[in-house]
Amino acid sequence: VYDSSLYMEDLLKPDQLSGLAYLNGPVPADPVELVALKAKWLLQVRPEGFKAVKIKIGRVKWMESFEAALARDIAVTTAVREAVGPKVKLMVDGNKAYQPRPLAAVEYARAVAGSRVYFMEEMFPEVDIASLQELKRRLRASKDPIKLAAGESYGGGVPEKVYTQRCVAANGSEPLIDVE
Repeated sequence: VYDSSLYMEDLLKPDQLSGLAYLNGPVPADPVELVALKAKWLLQVRPEGFKAVKIKIGRVKWMESFEAALARDIAVTTAVREAVGPKVKLMVDGNKAYQPRPLAAVEYARAVAGSRVYFMEEMFPEVDIASLQELKRRLRASKDPIKLAAGESYGGGVPEKVYTQRCVAANGSEPLIDVE
């Protein structure tokens, strides 16, 4: 069981910040800190006792460029890891926003390697099998154990043509999608 309410608090407008349960005191100067504050609040105040959290990333629709969105996704992931500490499992959901540049998911993964992200979900449409295979090959070549997740877009589960695929890399063969 994990919390998945870490959306894009860093993109909230000033008039949307009033009354946020996790914001006690002044609004941080760095908007990335809003997501980190919510992550701390989830673990310290909420009664569920979450041991895992999922962050929504993929800000490209709301930012001036893909590069700015990628940089912000990296900054938020790093800030949340710092806020939740090393024992909490951290996952990310790309909202298919990396579709214009699927292999930018490799850039993202390399940049956040120290944050030990458990899985990346739907960084781009999972029917782009060639990009998924290349993403996974590159992850494994760099010894990154991050898992690939997909499926929430399909009521009946990941289409067979996707979930039956395997990734063949230097260290062997493994399922293309690890988490459905």
